Amino acid sequence: MNVLFCLFVMAYKDMKKSAFSSLVPYGIVIPELSKVSEKMNLGLKAGAANLITVFFGLFAVKNVNIPLFTAFRRCGMLSSVIVMFIMESTIPNRFIQIATVVVTAGAITAGWETMETDAYGLAIVWANNFSQAIQNVYISALNKEKKLSAFDINFFFASLGLLFSIGNNFFMTDDYR
Repeated sequence: MNVLFCLFVMAYKDMKKSAFSSLVPYGIVIPELSKVSEKMNLGLKAGAANLITVFFGLFAVKNVNIPLFTAFRRCGMLSSVIVMFIMESTIPNRFIQIATVVVTAGAITAGWETMETDAYGLAIVWANNFSQAIQNVYISALNKEKKLSAFDINFFFASLGLLFSIGNNFFMTDDYR
């Protein structure tokens, strides 16, 4: 449904160039459908990065109890700081350092009982956290020149997700097996 909506809105923008200009001050930039092919290579990479993160998240939610997942998902802030330090040599400012320590301490406190009994689940949640952090840094680096808007990234993510879902439904039917 998301892909169809995006296609409709972009096609409308193609026909009427001034359409949706009232959304631009709010940071919502809707591209023209005719310009999608120019952004396809970059957009498919960004969409694939989003899709990989979604797979990690779904796998984690499926295989880990919810209290453990929610407690240690809060540590995503710490994984983002670590990934940004490793990949970009960025040291966070004092405010971010303090906030990261407080949030991480709260997450550890909330998940302490489960953490001792489910090391596998803890590893899956941290893999999810790091996949999200890597995805954020990757898309930022990929889109340094701001060629893709948030709308573009959403469109390519939804398109890849739709293709994957169709393929998955086709290959998982009883007729195919």
